[in-house]
Amino acid sequence: MPVLSAIVCADWSKVSARRAAYVADVRARVVRCLGKGPFTLTSLVRGATRMASDRTVLLGIDAPLGAPRSLLAATHADLGVSPDATFVEWVRKVALWPQFFSRAIEAEPWSPLRPFFRVAPGEDGRNSRFREMKERGVEPFRLVDTVTAAKSPFILSGIPGSVGSSVVDLWPALASVLADSSAGLRAWPFDETEPDAGDPGIVLAEIYPRAMYALALASEPPAQRSRLRVDKSDRTTRRAAVESLLDQEWVGRFGVRFEDADADMLSEDAFDALLSAAGALRCVLEGTPLGYAAADPFEGGILGLDSLNLALPERVFRSGGGKVTVTPLDTSPFLERASSEWIASNDLAFAIADGFPVSPGHTLVVTKRVVATWFDASRYEQMAVVDLIAAVKEVLDQRDPRPDGYNIGWNAGTASGQTVAHLHVHVIPRYAGDVEDPTGGIRGVIPGKGNYRRR
Repeated sequence: MPVLSAIVCADWSKVSARRAAYVADVRARVVRCLGKGPFTLTSLVRGATRMASDRTVLLGIDAPLGAPRSLLAATHADLGVSPDATFVEWVRKVALWPQFFSRAIEAEPWSPLRPFFRVAPGEDGRNSRFREMKERGVEPFRLVDTVTAAKSPFILSGIPGSVGSSVVDLWPALASVLADSSAGLRAWPFDETEPDAGDPGIVLAEIYPRAMYALALASEPPAQRSRLRVDKSDRTTRRAAVESLLDQEWVGRFGVRFEDADADMLSEDAFDALLSAAGALRCVLEGTPLGYAAADPFEGGILGLDSLNLALPERVFRSGGGKVTVTPLDTSPFLERASSEWIASNDLAFAIADGFPVSPGHTLVVTKRVVATWFDASRYEQMAVVDLIAAVKEVLDQRDPRPDGYNIGWNAGTASGQTVAHLHVHVIPRYAGDVEDPTGGIRGVIPGKGNYRRR
């Protein structure tokens, strides 16, 4: 098995002149700037090739590599690819399709063959497009986007942190580079199962700053590391984060040196590239996973996720003394409940006892991401909630007395009685004789309409 000799990490700004790249030399244990841009995928691959020799070089790009599998289902017939195609096979065809990378015209219906759009102004601008996508059978998010609370790869602009403009630059370039067999480029997880294994050459993979920040700056072991948010737009915070990086225990233990790490000289893009190269290097040196076990051959994956605990709430790096504090991204009373109170959980949802139970064992199944209703959740979140409903029933069935039945449902919108704008499904155990006449069940949400037999 070849040794991973270097890791190149590039921040993929939509403006090529702003892009920055840092390289971690694994053998020398040095992290340094790769040079001045503007960087393109071709120039990065060429630079990585010069480092490869008979070894493997990992090239991480901060932009989505992969698409929702439902988009493959919606486009494979038109594109002439197998419904089981990998993302690499599909993107080669997509690059030849007229207007695929053009912005969707706002007055026209959304199309799977022109999927990129700008979010229109207004409170419902984004969700209205998402509803159009779902009506055409396409999810706005990949599973890995949902797990990491990342943005949809199809949004070009109109919201902070949109990534679509990077996608429409990167995917055609990827198709072009892949068509050049002399480049010797492979892409993870589409061409191989692990990002740091296989034949010598260049392995392209996706990175995500909030994962890489945690890998570089967290003092905890992997099981206690959560994604980390750093306000890179604030110079003081950037400086504190770099100082924290240089002072990390793992840096001293492995004798890692940093060049071109003057915090006052780093742009936001260079900051991301530096922290990403450092985080990936740490995984290699400590022997923790560089990959992601849930990576999909069409939807892709993100480097280093298996060296984090995605069940933990995202944390925020505060500049005061480099202190890291736990702060949920969104506010919700359900997120204020400690994980020790969870009855059951999976990657995307958790179950807690209802604070105001209507029957013994009344439980709520809640999404980890704050979405308002069932209809705003991704398919993956909906599946995760359904799985937990079954898990909760198994737990409640062990109670004494055992429930004789269940009511399961959720409120969607204030007209339905929803008071907390965070999707939660009620699992309500029912017991024989708990009400005089249970006929109609959940139909009873409308007074007088429950028992249809009496009409």
